[in-house]
Amino acid sequence: MTTPLVFIAAYLFGIATGWFLWGAASPRRPAAGNGAAPAAATSDSPTPAAKLTAAAAALEALAGELKAARALLERSDEDDQSVADELAGLDAAIKRANGRLKLVMRALEGSEDEG
Repeated sequence: MTTPLVFIAAYLFGIATGWFLWGAASPRRPAAGNGAAPAAATSDSPTPAAKLTAAAAALEALAGELKAARALLERSDEDDQSVADELAGLDAAIKRANGRLKLVMRALEGSEDEG
């Protein structure tokens, strides 16, 4: 069960992340009135080919992460199924033991009534 504090913390974390990524003094968008030239006007700006290469590398890394996450998810499903099977077997064993205990209790009650 989640509390409202969790939602508030998530909201504040999102605001902090947004400020960090798109903050007022980021190199992509300098703060207003600081006199700095925009990043696009500098001579150190990457070429379009370099941007595409960086984007392709980032997409390849993301694809690798997705494959790893899918493999982990499938392994987790297999683990969940094995745990469920073990719990079902344990539940059946407990029910059998409970039935045997009831039989023993009835036998003991019957012998007490006779004696």
